Amino acid sequence: MREFTLSGVIALAVAIKTKPTHSKKIPPSSIEGNLPMNESVASEFIESGFFRNFTIEGQQLPQAKASWISQREKKVGSQKADKLIKFANENNIHMPQEQKNAIWQNLVECMTNTHNHAKGKDGNPSGDGDTEQWVAGVMCREGEAQFTFIDMGVGICKSVQATNYMTMIKNTISGYGPDKLVRDAFDGKIGSSTGRPGRGLGLPRMRRDAQFGYLQNLKIRTGKVEGDIAKMQYRKVKESFNGTIISWSASTNEE
Repeated sequence: MREFTLSGVIALAVAIKTKPTHSKKIPPSSIEGNLPMNESVASEFIESGFFRNFTIEGQQLPQAKASWISQREKKVGSQKADKLIKFANENNIHMPQEQKNAIWQNLVECMTNTHNHAKGKDGNPSGDGDTEQWVAGVMCREGEAQFTFIDMGVGICKSVQATNYMTMIKNTISGYGPDKLVRDAFDGKIGSSTGRPGRGLGLPRMRRDAQFGYLQNLKIRTGKVEGDIAKMQYRKVKESFNGTIISWSASTNEE
C-alpha cells in the first residue's frame, strides 16, 4: 500500500536505531547492505531523508523529500507538529488554513495520547504500555504530502480501556472482534483509559476531520486490524503489528 511507504521508512529508522552524523566528536554511523531492487521503492527510501547524511558510492544523496521527528527531540508537541507542516509548505504543498489547523491538532493529539498512555508518564504509573516511543513524518511528492504517525506502544486493541470494553461487549455480542473494536474506538464508544474529562475525543475527531476532507485517505494499522477511517471500514489481517500506524495525505490547494 503506497500510503504506508513512509511508515516503512521510519520503521526502518527505528529498527536500525542509529543516527547519521557528520560531527567530528561522534564516530560516523554506517549501514551495510543493498537498497531494494525495485527502483521506485529504492528511490522512496533515498528521498525519505533517513539516509541524508550518508553517502552511496562516494556521492552525496539528493535533497530529502521527507522530514520526521520522534519523542526524543527536545521540543513540545506543538513545535514538532509545526515543523512537519512547515516542511510540507516549503515543498510547495499549499493547504487551506483550516486543513493545516486540523493536521496540526491531530498530530499533537497523537503525540499527547502516546505520552499519556506510556508507563509511568503523566501521573499514569501503571500505563498501558512500556516507555514512550513514537515517530512521525511527512513525505512530499507530486503535489501531495503524506503524513504518518507510528506509536510503538501496545496498540489500540490492547489498551486498558479497549480490553475492558471488549470483555464487556463479548458477553453480550457474539462474533465481536478487534476490527469492530477499532471501529467503535473511532466512533467514540470506548472513551479514554486516563479517565480525564475531555480525553478520549481524539479518535472520533480524527474520523470527522477525515470525512470533512482535511485528512485525506486516512488509514490505520493496529494489532491485526487495518482500515479506512473516513469510510469506517475495518478488516482483520493475519500479521499483527505491535503498535499503531496512522497515515493520511494532503494535496496542494489549486485555488
